Amino acid sequence: MANDPQPNLSVRVDPNEMLRYVQNLMIAPHSATMPETTMAKSAQVSDIGFRWFIRRILDVIPDVERFDMFDSVGEGFNIGGTQMIVGFVLLSGYLLPWFILAYYLIKWREIASST
Repeated sequence: MANDPQPNLSVRVDPNEMLRYVQNLMIAPHSATMPETTMAKSAQVSDIGFRWFIRRILDVIPDVERFDMFDSVGEGFNIGGTQMIVGFVLLSGYLLPWFILAYYLIKWREIASST
């Protein structure tokens, strides 16, 4: 038993059986593999809530991939005026609500007040 790949395990796992198990998990729908217990239902509900929360965070962060200029750099940095205007409008549309929020937060804290 010197060449045993799993010397400290009391339960031996057949690699072929594990492969079949993983393939069945990938093929079967989640509802077929998940038990209908209270813990499973609470995990599903918390997962839906977590996905909603992360989606809201990703809605706030702009898609910076659309401002990728690698193709333009390959052509000698040939950026058209319309692309620059669209980029400026999108940047302004993103930053304006943050500036308004910052203004009112500073005003609320009376840091920017004249008295």
